[in-house]
This record gives sequence, structure tokens and C-alpha cells, in this order.
Amino acid sequence: MFLVQSYRNQTKPDGRLQINTANYGRTDKTTCSEGRPYEQLQNTNCSSPNALVPVSKSCNRMESWEVFATHTVFTDPCIGTYKYLAISYFCVPPAECPLTSLLPTHFCSGSV
Repeated sequence: MFLVQSYRNQTKPDGRLQINTANYGRTDKTTCSEGRPYEQLQNTNCSSPNALVPVSKSCNRMESWEVFATHTVFTDPCIGTYKYLAISYFCVPPAECPLTSLLPTHFCSGSV
């Protein structure tokens, strides 16, 4: 199964994004679990080692950004596990982003 997920965000006019963390994989059994088979949710030690690099290249110091969660962008860290992309970011200057930006944002479409 292969699904493409993109996410867009935009700061206020003078804001710039700085990516704090990014993970493509699975770190718990509940995030993005609705409708998924039990066996696809069991590996919670699943993390793509290169996730921060493409997200940072696409988003850092930008006013708006778009991220695609695909195997062409991220390596598959755990075949057979349903993965999602989790990103947290902050803005420079800080007042130009929503207060929730440091909380991880999850994109539930992914692949097994």
C-alpha cells in the first residue's frame, strides 16, 4: 500500500519556520491507528534516521511550506508497520506562529 500525504502551513507575513523535530515511522500504538490492522501497529521503535533532513530543507526559513510523506522522500524504517510523519516547529520571531506549533503535528497517511 502506498499513500501520499502532503501538509501545508503558513506563518504570518514576517515569520519564518524552523523545524524542531521530524520523524517518519511509528512511536506509539494509538497515533494514526484508526482502521489499521493490529499487526501494523505493534512496532513502536520505528524511526527513519533521515527524516529531519528533507523536512528541514523544505521548510526552514520559509513563510510557507509543504511536506510529502512518501518513500521517495523518507527511507522505510520498518517494513510492515504503518508509518506516519510527525513534525514540530517554531517560528522566528516566535509571535508569528500559532502557540501549538511546538506540539508534534501528525500526518496519518503513510505506508506499510
